[in-house]
Amino acid sequence: VPGMIEQYDTTVTVRGGDDD
Repeated sequence: VPGMIEQYDTTVTVRGGDDD
């Protein structure tokens, strides 16, 4: 889910961004 990933990235830039 792109939306969920983007939202998660906002909460955790380090983990979300790296995972994305």
